[in-house]
Amino acid sequence: MRHRDLKPRVFAAKKMDHIAAWLDRRTPVEAWGIVLVSSIVVAALDFSIHTTDLCTDTLYIVPVSLAAWMFRSRAVIGFTAVAAFAAFLKYPLLHTDPNTLTSIYSGISRAFAFVLLMAITLTFRRSYDYARFAASRDRMTGALNKQAFHERAAKILKAAEASGRVVLLLYLDLDGFKAVNDRFGHDAGDELLQDFARGAARMLRNEDCFGRLGGDEFGVALIVGSDGEAAELAESLQDLFTAALATSGHAVTCSMGALIVPPGNRLSCAELMKGVDRLMYASKHSGKNSVTIATATLEEIAYRPNSAPATQPAYGLG
Repeated sequence: MRHRDLKPRVFAAKKMDHIAAWLDRRTPVEAWGIVLVSSIVVAALDFSIHTTDLCTDTLYIVPVSLAAWMFRSRAVIGFTAVAAFAAFLKYPLLHTDPNTLTSIYSGISRAFAFVLLMAITLTFRRSYDYARFAASRDRMTGALNKQAFHERAAKILKAAEASGRVVLLLYLDLDGFKAVNDRFGHDAGDELLQDFARGAARMLRNEDCFGRLGGDEFGVALIVGSDGEAAELAESLQDLFTAALATSGHAVTCSMGALIVPPGNRLSCAELMKGVDRLMYASKHSGKNSVTIATATLEEIAYRPNSAPATQPAYGLG
């Protein structure tokens, strides 16, 4: 039977992920409300049916586990301490002539159970967070992997649309990276990618989205104040990325596509990423080490190289 136990239960895992995601979306006020309400309900049951043969001790698993999952360590420790103190009071409060040793034993046993449950849940939560973090990251560079980047970029686009703000999407490719691999070996190429990813991440804000989309291709998604600010930032970042590559000692530069996404566009995240990918290739074909900037307008992407005159015709997605 053990080989069956080792098989992943995909359905159960998905259900647990949905529950965990729902809990993580709760605000601090909602989280405290859930924990306190569950505590009151369990305590009310515990105190009201203490004269019966029904055991309610296991019900305290609910509020303690919820607190350990949703709160930070200090808050969880404080909540568990209060629960443990209440455990000491139950026996003396419910008996007119309580036995001292029984009171101490009852309180300590409950407190020990609460603390053990808190420790197990906190440990599991840390493992869960690490597993989710690792699953969303590119192992070599530490940047978001392709799937995580697209998911995060879609959320940024949705949030910007709701607030009426502009999104800047960047797709960049390292010029000359293959030559580094061919001449110096893959170890040198890997080191170059790692150094570039660390340097690029330092140039961005914590809330910006940065990911590795291919072998030597990276993407950025961030919210800006206006179309003009987005264009200036795109050119500035292309210069900064190229400068960061120059410190590697290899003749590697950066070709980049930049797509300005104003509120009100009807293109999906996948369509926008295809468009900014084409912009990157436009930079490649125009001589490399440059940025091609475009604006997404409703149902198409119109672009021109940043060095071309304003009268140059625009090109659509087709």
